[in-house]
Amino acid sequence: MASGLGSPSEQTSIQGRLSGDSAAETPTSLVIVVDQFEELFTLCRGRQERAVFVEALMALATERGETRGGLPTALVVLGVRADFYDRCLTYPGLAASLQHGHVTLGPMSDAQLREAITSPAREAGLEVEAGLVEVLLRDIGLVPGLTTGSEISRAGALPLLSHALLSTWQHRENATLTVAGYRLTGGISGAVAATAERAYASLPSDQQEVTRRILLQLVHVGEDRETSHRTHRAHLLEDGPTRAVAEDVLEVFIRARLLTVEAGHVELAHEILLHAWPRFRKWIDDDRAGLRTRQLLIEMAEAWDKESHDKGLLYRGTRLTATREWAADPAHRATLNPVAQAFLNASTGHEAAERKKERRRSRGLRQLLVGLAILLALALIATGVALWQRQAAITAEREAQSRQMAAQSSALLDSDPDLASVLAAQAHRTSTTKEATASVYAASALLLRHRLAGHTGAVASVAGSSAVTVSVPDEAFRPRQGGLAPPG
Repeated sequence: MASGLGSPSEQTSIQGRLSGDSAAETPTSLVIVVDQFEELFTLCRGRQERAVFVEALMALATERGETRGGLPTALVVLGVRADFYDRCLTYPGLAASLQHGHVTLGPMSDAQLREAITSPAREAGLEVEAGLVEVLLRDIGLVPGLTTGSEISRAGALPLLSHALLSTWQHRENATLTVAGYRLTGGISGAVAATAERAYASLPSDQQEVTRRILLQLVHVGEDRETSHRTHRAHLLEDGPTRAVAEDVLEVFIRARLLTVEAGHVELAHEILLHAWPRFRKWIDDDRAGLRTRQLLIEMAEAWDKESHDKGLLYRGTRLTATREWAADPAHRATLNPVAQAFLNASTGHEAAERKKERRRSRGLRQLLVGLAILLALALIATGVALWQRQAAITAEREAQSRQMAAQSSALLDSDPDLASVLAAQAHRTSTTKEATASVYAASALLLRHRLAGHTGAVASVAGSSAVTVSVPDEAFRPRQGGLAPPG
């Protein structure tokens, strides 16, 4: 983006002179062009020094002299990157000039890219071999006439051409830039790799580690290939003492035209850097799993933020555990944007709350189980006691019955020995009390009154008025025709 300082009429005069409009000629004797004006903010750390420089430019653009017909001392033209536009607006004089005097420069067209290759060489007295332009455009991935969907490639085309042309000039043949010389450089890949390694080697060791962190954030790791990942500049700058270091690293790689900046976002100038620079390739291969973890975390965090922090999208279980282990490294955590950090914190807090709830649930379940076990034990004890008491009552009852029958047997020994014997036997069967045992011994010593004794002959028949049990020898009767008859 280019901008002229001064009033709108003066800026119109500047634009006319820059476009070659003779009607816009003025007697102004001095034109000051400040290219890469963004370095005022990247290389100059003192605010006061920056303010003095801006005031000096504004004075040149606004002071008028009588000898110049009332025109300012100089026409001041600034060339500044679009991502530094907001910083220019912090100076009132610049803000007023930028409202009317800015010119936006977009990506180059096919014709402009060809002119960017041939015109500087022609002005330097060099020739460009036929076919070199086509080879260069092909290697950077631009097809002549293609415009739709190619804005990103065209934005990074000029830096790639710059790398390639510089290396080709170093391998020129006399005053000719040749395809063979270009091939000797390794093509676009070799030129980019050499430029990247020089930029990296120019940094002190502390900034080299920050370089690794920043560049890896600009990579999107897919299933089978890697691509450039457009990232907001603010997300690449870690808050704290390393922020200034990160800004220095960014500027080194932007000035080396390895990174491009647009609308506050940073990306690789071309994806060829992912494969052409061996050091960068090794970084990606060594940390592929970590890059994938970070990438998935950021994607899920963005979805979570878009869905108004839906708890159903939070990480849980093994995924959360693996992500937390990765983020435990401060260097890894520093690569997360605020949304991703909030998502990870929310996931951790949610899991902690769920675990606490689960512990309470488990503790309540354990208490319930202990209570049930105690109740069951008490019930079993009560059942056992009841059974014991019932058995004891039955035993006591049987003992009482046994003693009662034993007493009755003892009372009938003299008057009715037969009944006394029966009662003694029944008392002993009911319960073997001492009384029952004694009554059995007493009854066994008596002769039964109704015992048929003194008969030695054969028994022909037995008759009685009630049921009587008679014991006779087996041979007392034998079968004969018409019934039983005694033997002989």
